[in-house]
Amino acid sequence: MVTTRHLSTILFSITALTFALPSWSQGKKGKDSEEMTFEAEDVNKVKRSKKMDKAEDFYKKALSPTSDNPLVYFQSATMYFKTVMAKDNMDDSIETKQKAQFYMGKSLYHMGFYSASKNYFEKIVNLGESHPFYKLTLKWLVSLQKKMPESAGILPLIGKYKEEYLDSPALRPFRDQLLYYLGRFHYLAGRLAKAQELFGMVKPGTLYYLKAKVFEGITYVRTNKPQDALKRFNDILRFAKKNPKFKNIGEYIELAHLSLARVYYQAGRVGIGLYEQNKKQALAKLAEKYLRFSITFYEKIDKTSPNWPQSLFEESWAYFLLDAMLRPVFKKDYGGYQKALGNIHTLNAPFFEKFFFPESLILRAVIYFNNCRVQSAEEALAEFGKVYPGLQKGVRSVSDKYKQGDDEENDAFFEYVKKIQKDNAGLEMKLGRLVKSVLKDRTFERRVEFIDELTRELKLLERADKSWKTTDIAREIREDLEFQKSSAQAAAGKLARERIRRLDDELTRLVLQYGDVKIEIENLKLKRVTAKTARQTPKVNVMGVTVDDEHVIWPFTGEYWQDELGYYRFVVRSSCGK
Repeated sequence: MVTTRHLSTILFSITALTFALPSWSQGKKGKDSEEMTFEAEDVNKVKRSKKMDKAEDFYKKALSPTSDNPLVYFQSATMYFKTVMAKDNMDDSIETKQKAQFYMGKSLYHMGFYSASKNYFEKIVNLGESHPFYKLTLKWLVSLQKKMPESAGILPLIGKYKEEYLDSPALRPFRDQLLYYLGRFHYLAGRLAKAQELFGMVKPGTLYYLKAKVFEGITYVRTNKPQDALKRFNDILRFAKKNPKFKNIGEYIELAHLSLARVYYQAGRVGIGLYEQNKKQALAKLAEKYLRFSITFYEKIDKTSPNWPQSLFEESWAYFLLDAMLRPVFKKDYGGYQKALGNIHTLNAPFFEKFFFPESLILRAVIYFNNCRVQSAEEALAEFGKVYPGLQKGVRSVSDKYKQGDDEENDAFFEYVKKIQKDNAGLEMKLGRLVKSVLKDRTFERRVEFIDELTRELKLLERADKSWKTTDIAREIREDLEFQKSSAQAAAGKLARERIRRLDDELTRLVLQYGDVKIEIENLKLKRVTAKTARQTPKVNVMGVTVDDEHVIWPFTGEYWQDELGYYRFVVRSSCGK
């Protein structure tokens, strides 16, 4: 008999699953429903000059509800704060200069120069508790975090503060928000246990509760504690049931369903692996249970969701494992092959031409191979071979552009990537779409958002009053923005190249699998007529396509219909032993 053990090992691993994060998890610019408010701040009176008096006077006028032109007053304030902070200024004490530094950060924030504001607050944070405005700066960092992309680097500054500060009267209203931000900081730094602790402290009912619950669940996945992860994702569903009108609740429900499906899928794989080691049928039964749960939650992803195609692909692997690995154990057909093939058929419909699932064609070939359907397996491989080996070479040629690796080359590569995103790079249509699909990576998108923010601030500076644009503070802002933008573009170019190279590696792996499957099919063709093959093939009653009262069987005639997507099924009858 031809065993499929080798082939199953090759394809047993699903493409690495990632827990897709919603847009809010990355930090967005714009207003928030919990808008930050700032109380009056009192400090001890110290030696100060008339320059500082004028600076504060302009600052207060800018904030006045009756102010006729706040921007002009803020501009004047920054000019005076800058002179106060000058090293050669002997008229103001260090305490006054530190206050000017804090107020400079606030003024620039109000003017919309968030990056420049962050730079001044960062200097305060780096001095720590020795700076008299250290604690008060935390409120402004929170506000900046809500205004700027996560890649702007606000979270590491928030992460330097002690947790006890969150209980201070000024920060108590923002405690849950800060717990979430601190949790995110530790999560990104890889301190998952600390992140779990902080996420778990966010109170139910607040805007940040569900955000924290999502990341808390993911940290448990990453620390191999699936039961704890399942509990956190189910907490989201319980909260949603009690609060159906909570902000963006549908997004959280979908994320919980997708996360539960993935955790159960991985648990099913582990169960199969353990069964393979010691042949205890209870483990196979557990694997069957987890895979069925996984499918249940994949089925909850709505067809209108952008996550639906990915969920169909992942669900196909769960269906495949039921029949490929558990059918021989329990001697029954789960209908997994027919449903997996139906999903793959859907994914290759023209409606999904912007999505790429090359592994689905390999999976289709393996399903037919497992059932000794040589011609169908060869057709699936031919479809893969017609498209993806060529695309793999194209992807490699893209990643090799400007590949010296220094900042200048990475900056040039970023400009090239921008052309790809606008379809102006001269790439063949399929290759362009494939490359653009990996540039939707959320980490890369955050880098681009930061570049966009720096560009916005440069344009804001360009539109400023001419008399202010020639001042020392304006020149400082311009130089810093231009330097940051150049560095950010180089970093984004480097990251884009890494993502495209990762795609190249993945396609190379699949092309190698494609070759392995071809070899296995050739071996099957040579051995399928032997009596040994017939004797070792388990006999199973093959399940047909069953329908309920609300559905009918309608043969596929070569034309896709949108309302049929997700409902395709294939009857797969094994030819092994014939």
